[in-house]
Amino acid sequence: MSILFSGNAGIVARMDEPAAQCEVAFSQEDPKIDFFSERAIITRMTMSQQVNVQFLHTMGSLIYVYVFGDRIGQFNLSGLAFCTCDGSGFHGASEMYKWYKKYRSSKRAEPARLNMGSEIIEGFITGFNEDVIDPSISLVQWSLNMATLPEI
Repeated sequence: MSILFSGNAGIVARMDEPAAQCEVAFSQEDPKIDFFSERAIITRMTMSQQVNVQFLHTMGSLIYVYVFGDRIGQFNLSGLAFCTCDGSGFHGASEMYKWYKKYRSSKRAEPARLNMGSEIIEGFITGFNEDVIDPSISLVQWSLNMATLPEI
């Protein structure tokens, strides 16, 4: 049983610890997702990349491999959105939705640039989901989908 989080459901605290962690954030010229501007945090990332390849099976157990480069990939960010609970109506869920509407691919011609540690991933924001995890504390989970461009 956790002693640190045993009470006060819905309260968010930031703890700075000297530990190695992976930074996942949009690059300087692109929009930020953070607790201070959207009342949201990133809690999970998933990435999928594939090669554009074709295998030709022939008689005699010979297999020919044709490689045509790389396919477009998928990058997903997930996180939590919080309520300020001060009566202002400021909720991270609505701020994240506004963020998506502003930076989705249908509103932005250039690709978004995402920094994952020292790697830069370029792609287009293609989807967004939100669902309520705990209505008693107005906790909302969100996810953002991005189609990533193959490296040249």
